[in-house]
Amino acid sequence: MRHFNIFRIVCEQKSITSAAEELNMTQPAVSIAVKELESFYQIHLFERMNRRLYLTDAGQNLLQYAETILCQYDESIENLRNKKIFSKCCLGLNSTIGEIRLSKVMKQIKTELPLTDLHIHVNHSQIIEEMLSTNEIDFAVIDQVPEGKNWIMYPCGGERMMAVCSAEANPQKPAVWTMTLQQLSEEKLLLREKGSGCRETVDQVLKSRQLSVVPLIESTSSQILLKQAEEGMGIAVLPEYYVKEDLKSGKLKEINISDAVFERNDILIHHHNKYITPAMRTIMDFFRDSALEDSKAE
Repeated sequence: MRHFNIFRIVCEQKSITSAAEELNMTQPAVSIAVKELESFYQIHLFERMNRRLYLTDAGQNLLQYAETILCQYDESIENLRNKKIFSKCCLGLNSTIGEIRLSKVMKQIKTELPLTDLHIHVNHSQIIEEMLSTNEIDFAVIDQVPEGKNWIMYPCGGERMMAVCSAEANPQKPAVWTMTLQQLSEEKLLLREKGSGCRETVDQVLKSRQLSVVPLIESTSSQILLKQAEEGMGIAVLPEYYVKEDLKSGKLKEINISDAVFERNDILIHHHNKYITPAMRTIMDFFRDSALEDSKAE
């Protein structure tokens, strides 16, 4: 534990000297601890350039293990000493899943797990993946698979994404307007920001046909894109959840893409070394059950 803690602080400070100051240790003692880790694992943890330390790939891999082990060690002290066993859970959701499912799941948590110390982070998928990799959260529900092989993943539903435009801007067009993916790529598009699961879904479909786009508007807010589509600024590609009410009211019309389908697939994911407590498992089941109910409703 001591070696892992020293290693973590050196990674944070990117300097043996700064780490020694923070740990209130001598510089040689910190250096020896790092060398002992390198000797034990028979790898180089750092590259030393211009008086700074840079993690090697092996060092980055060890850091993930070290942070997981240290976090679980801290949790064991907090839980066992304070007799709060299995009561803490920190999870991450990407923005779309947060907007679609969080309210329903929160009601279940409040009813069935009222004493759980719960922390939820909602952000776009790239940020949630980073938090998962650094053990800032216990598990996540996102809509794209992160790199690496250290993950355990479960299907957790998904949703069709639809291309929509203002009904008033194109009154001469039929209720459902049909175009090809190539034609769509040439239109003024309103898309979510790079790094989001929704944008990744669109980009992957376009890339499969050697197509790319520069959207007229990129936004972290699906509601902003929806509003711009209503006002005739372009074509938005958004999950069905966001557009179904406007389609019913006649503010928007669907654009059928004749040769492509946009489909978000959600996954529930955690590190394979993560200890999943009963409270975490129950909350994970809430999200999976919610996805199953949504699919039956469709």
